[in-house]
Amino acid sequence: MTMTPYTLLAYRANRPRGPEECATDLSVFLNRLAKISPVVFQWKLRGSTKRKAMQNSFIDPDDLDFLCGLVLKGVNRRDGDRSIIPELGFSVSFWNGASKEEDAASLSIANGSTSKFSSNSVVLHFPYYGDLNKNLSVTVDLLSAAAEALGAERGLLFKSELRPVSLDHMFLETAAFLADGFDTEAFARLTAEADEIVPAGNGKIFLRR
Repeated sequence: MTMTPYTLLAYRANRPRGPEECATDLSVFLNRLAKISPVVFQWKLRGSTKRKAMQNSFIDPDDLDFLCGLVLKGVNRRDGDRSIIPELGFSVSFWNGASKEEDAASLSIANGSTSKFSSNSVVLHFPYYGDLNKNLSVTVDLLSAAAEALGAERGLLFKSELRPVSLDHMFLETAAFLADGFDTEAFARLTAEADEIVPAGNGKIFLRR
């Protein structure tokens, strides 16, 4: 079976969240990913080299104290006094520890930002053996998990090789998510293009088969 690289993105503009809330969001999201694929979606912290990163232990998604520590380490700080810039939230990234490049997955999350200059986001790159267009349940689970992790306003799931030059506009390759009332023009266009539409959290997922 052919392995296909996919990209999953989710965005939200303004999301005031404290460290404990961000850690809880992260725990819920990591657990939902693990239920979809416990082999692909298990995570380690990155290292200065791949060899050092390989030595890291897999993260326990239920260890809220550890996750809260990651959140606090991932805050943005001022250059001078190193004080926290709360309006920029936090960011953290992981990889799945795969020894082979074709099996590798990576995950980056930014949450808790209220600044108009930075968005809250989920960026997930992962391999899938087969075609996600033919597995709607996994597609819906992935996109809804990412959207609900941020209370996202929009999300995209697509084959990585078909990534457009700009992600400023919504498009439908495998699936897309829009929060209800967020972008009525894009909603109408995706409705016309989709083969199926399913409710998810605070919005809809548009699917292409």
